[in-house]
Amino acid sequence: MPRPISSDLAPFQRWLVKSYSISNKSASVYTSKIRKILKDLEEITEHSLNVFISRPENQASRDLFLTAWNRFQDYMLEESKILLPKMARPKISKNQRKIKISRPLLELANYLKTVTKMTYSKMLTLSWNDVKPMQGDSWEIIDPVEYGTIYRVPSALFCKVCDWSFGDEAIKPENPIFSSFPGVRSKISRSQLSLALKDFIPLYEQGKREPMQKPTSHVIKVEEPEQVEIKIESDVDLPDFVSEYEMFDPDKI
Repeated sequence: MPRPISSDLAPFQRWLVKSYSISNKSASVYTSKIRKILKDLEEITEHSLNVFISRPENQASRDLFLTAWNRFQDYMLEESKILLPKMARPKISKNQRKIKISRPLLELANYLKTVTKMTYSKMLTLSWNDVKPMQGDSWEIIDPVEYGTIYRVPSALFCKVCDWSFGDEAIKPENPIFSSFPGVRSKISRSQLSLALKDFIPLYEQGKREPMQKPTSHVIKVEEPEQVEIKIESDVDLPDFVSEYEMFDPDKI
């Protein structure tokens, strides 16, 4: 079917507030998701909707897109008597469940988790606006939640993440540090990050974890010396001429 006109979604936003008793701010989030769907698709069909929701760049906001579209379906049916196609949740195979996250992001996340003891939830709230580049060996992260808390991180880790995220372009302060793809504002989920770090071995530890070669045992066997029996005779025969001298007679000494 032809794409509905999306020039004015204000009535839909007001309908959300009235029908679901949600705040205007929450309703505006759903409205923005519908605006993106209508803007990206040339026509609204079940196939095009399923292609849209299956795109990797939409994965972080998948639940919001699905909920917003369900609400929009209800709105169009109630207000305009138009039945829109459904948007189905994509099936995820076992091979797709473990998302491959770039090594620079994993190196940085591992450092924040093991050295600074930062939680996954806090990591995923960080944007480049919270990073303060400095001269020397480290950069600073200004905690966006705990006022006055600063984390020092090796600059080499951040430089690699910068190269992956922006390449030769300027850093966009509003983008999350742990974005799902280079240059986008969507971020990876907590479950994806924790699962990827479960078996991750950082570069500085790979040498330590290599199995060491078992040392060769050098054993020197010492043989006992051969015992030689020496016979000692107690009775010694004296020559005949010795017996002729009285000095050898013990009774005459």
